[in-house]
Amino acid sequence: MVDKKRHKKKRSKKRKETRKNMTASEVAALENIRKLAEGYRPKTTKTGTKFKGKNKVIIA
Repeated sequence: MVDKKRHKKKRSKKRKETRKNMTASEVAALENIRKLAEGYRPKTTKTGTKFKGKNKVIIA
């Protein structure tokens, strides 16, 4: 069990390093894609989806 914990910590550090090189909108877009992959569906309103920014995910 100790080995698994160490492995998880290494993964999280790698993610943080890649996020440092990315802009905020790119990170937000990746998080939105992950949410959609898990089955999350944003509530659509008259103005569009709840995701904001230039990397909007539009569901038809």
